[in-house]
Amino acid sequence: MEILTDHISTSDGLTLKFKYWTPENYPKAIICLVHGFGEHQDRYQHVAEFFTKKDIGIFTYDQRGHGISEGKRGHTPSFRQLMEDLDQMLDLVIQKFPDLPIFLYGHSMGGNVVLNYNLHYQKKLKGIIATSPWLGLAFQPPKIKVALGKIVNSIFPKFTEELTIDSGHISRDKKIVEMYKNDPLVHGKITVRAFLEIQHAGENAIENAYMQERPLYLCHGTADKVTSALASETFAKNAGSLVKFQLWEDCFHEIHNEPEKEKLFETILGFIRDYI
Repeated sequence: MEILTDHISTSDGLTLKFKYWTPENYPKAIICLVHGFGEHQDRYQHVAEFFTKKDIGIFTYDQRGHGISEGKRGHTPSFRQLMEDLDQMLDLVIQKFPDLPIFLYGHSMGGNVVLNYNLHYQKKLKGIIATSPWLGLAFQPPKIKVALGKIVNSIFPKFTEELTIDSGHISRDKKIVEMYKNDPLVHGKITVRAFLEIQHAGENAIENAYMQERPLYLCHGTADKVTSALASETFAKNAGSLVKFQLWEDCFHEIHNEPEKEKLFETILGFIRDYI
């Protein structure tokens, strides 16, 4: 597997780093993968290795304020901007592979991004994959904190807090947890603007899920203590027959880093093969 690195420039002047993980043979399909909050693209190397061995190329990128991309850590001026960043990445992917089927794959916050993108943008896409999307949190932030956040957002939207997530909740694999805790590119910083925008976008996705018109594989772990499995289930019920929804028994937030990860990858591979 060869890894090609480059960057795109966003509409508001930031540099976002991306990688293309290339299969040995000419690809049969392309995945554009969007990582979650507080992490970065290199945490998906094992995902890329699996799919490139199946002759599927993968584009990943560090979202604004994440990894080695530019931008204030954990900040976005709007959720629309996150979707515009993805749109620019897809323009590049489609330009490079105009005749190949292209799939979006998003995890956690990235799952929210791809689900909303799918509802609001008309691009040449074969299907969507969303794992443990942040459509709602599995825990309830204190109401007073949310109320104060709305006030602060109108005055100082870049005010930063720590989004307190127990690293032990991402996976049952203790090695994964230790790597996560010691990863210098992982952070818990989030601005009040970004938090409120992501939360609102999750609510918007659920409300408008009936607009879903592309094949979608949506899944969540039943033991996820970070994002809400119930919110994903509600989205699936609202979205209709093009959605394949699956609950992964006993899995934590990062199903792709759980003991069942190979089964997840095979399931996603089967979904992709159904539409190419």
